[in-house]
Amino acid sequence: IQQSLSSITPSIGLSTDADYNNATESVTLTSLHEFCSSHDHDDDSSHHTNNGTSTSTRVAYLHSKGSFHAHEKQRPWRRELTASSLHPNCINPPDDACDVCGAQHYTVWGSMFPGNMWTAKCSYVRKLLPPVEGGEYEIRREASIGEFFLLRAEGVLQNTLAFHQDVFYGLDRYQWEHWVGSHPSLVPCELH
Repeated sequence: IQQSLSSITPSIGLSTDADYNNATESVTLTSLHEFCSSHDHDDDSSHHTNNGTSTSTRVAYLHSKGSFHAHEKQRPWRRELTASSLHPNCINPPDDACDVCGAQHYTVWGSMFPGNMWTAKCSYVRKLLPPVEGGEYEIRREASIGEFFLLRAEGVLQNTLAFHQDVFYGLDRYQWEHWVGSHPSLVPCELH
């Protein structure tokens, strides 16, 4: 894979921490969060390129989309999500303004990148709660979703969803699709 990525985007470094027989996306996201939170790499602010412009350390989150429920539609979507996350406008946005970039960014049900593949500034990722199973992020997310459903049941809040799907609210395994969009300072970019 590293050779393939190098031919697409020569400036990408690839890191593989470990192999797991059974794990959720939180394992890889935790490694990514720890990398961005470490003091062993270029820090938050910015470093300058040869032409004087500033850039921030960025990380890309890619995965084998569709392995949970493999079907014919997953392959083209996985390719599109990967291509978007590795697109030069995501890796090096023209104005370096966006914190996270991917194929699409949704705000209808919560701030999320459908398919959960993206490129992000480490300075932004560092602001997020650690993506640990049963951790503070999961506890806060479930509490806020519970409050939403209670207010909706009491008629205080309305929504226009004709049906319920866990992905819309970031329930269960879908919580990791909402993780990168969970900080209020997010400035997203999308290619579509």
